[in-house]
Order: sequence, then C-alpha cells, then structure tokens
Amino acid sequence: GVFRMQRWRDYDETDKRHLCNMVFGSFWFIYVILILWWGAMVTEGRYNARLARFIKNLDTAAHPDDMFAVGAGREGCDLIVKMTPILRAILYTLMLLPKLIINVVLLVLGTVWLAATDRFEDLILNAVALE
Repeated sequence: GVFRMQRWRDYDETDKRHLCNMVFGSFWFIYVILILWWGAMVTEGRYNARLARFIKNLDTAAHPDDMFAVGAGREGCDLIVKMTPILRAILYTLMLLPKLIINVVLLVLGTVWLAATDRFEDLILNAVALE
C-alpha cells in the first residue's frame, strides 16, 4: 500500500489512538501469545496421537471375553489387553476422530479470535479464556 500523509492527518484522533493500540502494533507480544496457544493445541494433538497409537498397538481379540486380564493390574484391577476390531473402530470413530476435529477447529478459531483482539488487556483475557 501507499501511505498518504494528508489522509492520516485528516483521520480522527480517537481512531488513531485506537488503531495505534492494536495488538498487531507489538509483533512479538502477539507472536508469543499465539505460540503459547499453538503449543497448547499441539500438546493436545500429541496426547490424542498417543492414545490412537495405544489403541492401535493392542492385540486383536476374537471374542469380547478375551479382551480382559482379570486381576492383572495394580491392586487387582482388570486390564484391557486386547481389543475386538469392532470396538477399535468404534473408539476411533466416536472418540478420536471428534477429538481431532475439535482440536483443529479450536486451533484455527482460537488463532483467529486472538488475532482479532484489538487491545492488550483483552488479548490476555482471551488467551486465558481459551486455555
């Protein structure tokens, strides 16, 4: 764009102050806040990926009765040691896929929401609210 000095002089003083107080006036501040937000979302994504790998690495059970090791856990708790293919598909479809979709949508909408904030105080409050 082209800076036009006369148009800037004619611009309303209140609007000038509002424009100059925008968060994007301080690149590093917004950058750090966004990095923290992205880090939180990446951490959640990694947790979901770890859970998906755990489910994938369980052996396959032919029958639901073969899924449990009775009393094998701490304090005599039952453990899931195998998983039927249908249960694995249900877990992927009803638990992991929605979590992935929510994670991506939150990443995008949270970034847009934080970037649309026009005051430093509101940016801090919005970042805390997102967390």
